[in-house]
Amino acid sequence: MFCSPSMEFLNLQITKNGWFISVQVSSFFFLFSFLYYYKIDSTRGRLFIWKVSFNMIINNPIGGIGIDGFKRTYMLFQEHYFAKHPNSIYAFLADNNYFAFNEYLKIVVEQGVIGLMLLGGVIYSLFQVKSKEVFTCTIKGIIISFLVFSLFSNPTSSFTIVSLIGCFVAMLSSRNTKSLQVNYKCFLGGTFVISILGILYFVFLIVPFMRSYQEWNKARSNCMYSSLKLIPNTIFIYHSDIGVVQGQILNNLQEYSRASVLLENINRNYPSYFSLLELGKSYKGLKKYHEAEVIWSRASKMVPLRFVPLYYLAKMHEERGETDKAKYYAKIILEKKIKVMTPELYRILREMTILNNK
Repeated sequence: MFCSPSMEFLNLQITKNGWFISVQVSSFFFLFSFLYYYKIDSTRGRLFIWKVSFNMIINNPIGGIGIDGFKRTYMLFQEHYFAKHPNSIYAFLADNNYFAFNEYLKIVVEQGVIGLMLLGGVIYSLFQVKSKEVFTCTIKGIIISFLVFSLFSNPTSSFTIVSLIGCFVAMLSSRNTKSLQVNYKCFLGGTFVISILGILYFVFLIVPFMRSYQEWNKARSNCMYSSLKLIPNTIFIYHSDIGVVQGQILNNLQEYSRASVLLENINRNYPSYFSLLELGKSYKGLKKYHEAEVIWSRASKMVPLRFVPLYYLAKMHEERGETDKAKYYAKIILEKKIKVMTPELYRILREMTILNNK
């Protein structure tokens, strides 16, 4: 059958496009496989974090669990997961973590499907800017890079990156040819009110922070850590790892009562493996042995690859003369798989070997 030149050209184009798509898809799968196996433990660790994150989403898929909810609750969900699956393959990979390694997943966890839809609406509206200027296309490319990067990392945890993206979004919005008419006087008045409220809110937050910062530096320079006061509403103490450090110092100074109050507050806000370790020390110092055992058992479930919580349990029972319980934990430690051998771990294993042979 005779084919016209136009039909031959069309068939050639389809063939070329098919080959091009095949090469692109093959390259994508090759790159994906290479990245997966290049650091397989890291990849599986992130997959586990996403798996736990989906469990968080199931609890409240529509509205989410609230702003900063991921950091406040992730370790509790991880602890719950390992309590149900103690022999999970992920037990050797999980550690103390506050990041989702996927900004969209974090948004769904904290603001639910509603938050993700609102974000999608904002992104869609940004790309409705039809200008084909080099400047506009460059900004679009930067924003697309940021959106792709957000699939596998935590760019919003960096203030610098968030500020830059805010500037790029504002630049892209300014290229929109459709202008928005506003009442100048109302706009000026509203801006003034919002500015005053923003300044007051900022002062309300920053003053306690500065007070705690000055107090901490003064205590550190004079080596008088026991003089540190507990300020209930201070972000510096309760919303930061510095609170755990202060709890550790108070424990070392045998200020167990003050340390327990501080660490209990920290665990109510941002529970973590390290805060549980120190809280267990506080309870032990106060002779609340049952509470210490519960807390250290929780820490062991929260991060199963760690040896320290089990070591603390073994030593506590040994000091109390409960040899059978001490040997029970010593045996668990000695049979535990080692990820990285360190001098501290070597010392623990040596002590547990001696204890187990008594």
